[in-house]
Amino acid sequence: MLTAIFYLIGALSNFIFFDNIRAAINSVDDQLVYGSYNKYILSFQNLVIFSGLLVSIKCLQEIIKHGYFTESSKKLMRVAGYIFFFSGVLMTVLDIIRVQSGGDPNIMMGIILMDFMFTLLGFIVIIIADMAQVGFRLKSENDLTI
Repeated sequence: MLTAIFYLIGALSNFIFFDNIRAAINSVDDQLVYGSYNKYILSFQNLVIFSGLLVSIKCLQEIIKHGYFTESSKKLMRVAGYIFFFSGVLMTVLDIIRVQSGGDPNIMMGIILMDFMFTLLGFIVIIIADMAQVGFRLKSENDLTI
């Protein structure tokens, strides 16, 4: 929960200092690969990551209330995994395009690795969701056995 609050504060600070950020982005728009769309791509990335954090928090609340092997926690975990996985893949591809079009490779490699970590995080959460599905099925069979 604390992570989502800090992330929300960081995103809101972009809107508070939006004039300064807009001036900085507009001054280098012609030098960037995606031009003026970079600010929209960044906003979309932040929104997707924040929604993944919210789904993760909801999943953790569900696990605390009802336990790990429930249908709703499994679904929420899978949704959060897919959000992080597809966000990481999309941003990795966009950053690779930036490197190929003349971006600074040293800086971009760090950014690509961070995006790859989101992909890896999503993949791991999807695997854990599959393990929860197997556990839910075993628990259901065990509950039905006399």
